[in-house]
Amino acid sequence: MTINVKTDGSSQPMNNEDLGIVFNSHFLIADPHPLFAQALCSLLHKCGAQNVQCVEDYGDIVRLAKIQPGTILIFNMSTPGSKGVLGLDRILRNVKAKSVIVVLEHEDIALENFCLERGVAGIISMLHTPEQIRDVVTAVMLGEVHNFSRISPLNEDEDDRAQLYRQISTLSPKETLVFTHLREGCLNKQIAHKLELSEATIKYHVGNILRKLKCHSRTQAAVIANRHGF
Repeated sequence: MTINVKTDGSSQPMNNEDLGIVFNSHFLIADPHPLFAQALCSLLHKCGAQNVQCVEDYGDIVRLAKIQPGTILIFNMSTPGSKGVLGLDRILRNVKAKSVIVVLEHEDIALENFCLERGVAGIISMLHTPEQIRDVVTAVMLGEVHNFSRISPLNEDEDDRAQLYRQISTLSPKETLVFTHLREGCLNKQIAHKLELSEATIKYHVGNILRKLKCHSRTQAAVIANRHGF
């Protein structure tokens, strides 16, 4: 079997012996879609990967990545507990993965750009063919970037969304908790009771959230929270 790995418009052949070396790593797949995760797991095994694990929860990512140094993490930001782009940002800062490959459920150039800015090694789509996914993973394993060496130009709407992703990633852990309750339409008093904090503290966090996200109201913040998986 010969695989053509495309990098920046070029390609190089890879034989089975090379694949055995390339895929001699621990792969951790974090994706909430069991069928896709299993298909991805099977694809990696066919390429020679010996150690592949699938998880469905953000907490398992952190736990297993610590146990297995040099993990190649394939991560879907809709994984429960990840909080979208915040989860990705926490992983890139705190989890000692060898490489992180992001799975996108639909085309989103703004989100792709955000991921690349944060240092993601590769991006695959649930709409990609097995061959396309294989090529991306293989290129990342070889230390190459699969057609992602430059950030794509954005139109005005995409640029606004990319900026929003950056703003969300600046929320602190406490602000993230409060942000989650804003999505539910909770008042400051209710959030304070749930988090066992003072109402003044919650008011302070809400003010920071609105400022960081450039929101004019709690309702606007709640819409953003719902849209981005909080």
